Amino acid sequence: MEYVTRLSDHVGARPDKFYKATLFRGDALLLGVNCLEPGQTQPAHDHAGQDLSLIHISEPTRPY
Repeated sequence: MEYVTRLSDHVGARPDKFYKATLFRGDALLLGVNCLEPGQTQPAHDHAGQDLSLIHISEPTRPY
């Protein structure tokens, strides 16, 4: 198993919709990063049978 050591290795941007990357996927956990540019939104949805935790990180400049 490969562990994530730098979040900046998994962030990005797309002009047409938000950028996402999966960091880990298990039976009850999906760990991912979603990067939204100003004005972009993420549609409401769920991941049935999985726990959900959200952390909002806002940076004035991009690390990439």
